[in-house]
Amino acid sequence: NSATDKSAGEYENSATRFRNYEGKFPTVELKLDFNFESTWFNTDDQITSDIIADLPTGKVGKSIRSVRIWNKRGAETFFTMANIVWTVELEENRRILTLSSATSIDVFGCGPIIEVGIKFPRNSEQEQCNEIKPLGVTVDNKFHLPIWVESCSFPASIFVRPIAQRKTSS
Repeated sequence: NSATDKSAGEYENSATRFRNYEGKFPTVELKLDFNFESTWFNTDDQITSDIIADLPTGKVGKSIRSVRIWNKRGAETFFTMANIVWTVELEENRRILTLSSATSIDVFGCGPIIEVGIKFPRNSEQEQCNEIKPLGVTVDNKFHLPIWVESCSFPASIFVRPIAQRKTSS
């Protein structure tokens, strides 16, 4: 199987490049790092994952993997397991690769768009505010929680609310 790629300049020069995958597409290998999110928890935890290897890019569809998430808090190190969804989509002859949490919020019927937020318990009585922080909104009646939400070792509450529909004046 060969794929032909032409850029705008190549059309003028009538040059054609061929990529021969011989029926094999490359695979992806990645490692997750959640250190930037730890500012939400007022902690110095280091949260990383094992390497997620051999994620396919050739076949369109979804696959579920279980990944080990490591959390280093001070001298203590422990792990949790998180399920992730690897999605390969084809749009305008390009592959879209998405990694998301397997935990999702589904809205049944044709209801309104739902906003999803998260709230963590206060670490101490000195903390003034324990606000709900927005995570995002449903798309096509579905919202996948970010992977770092499943990966953090803190209890969390998930909040949902419909987004108010704006009235249009005619």
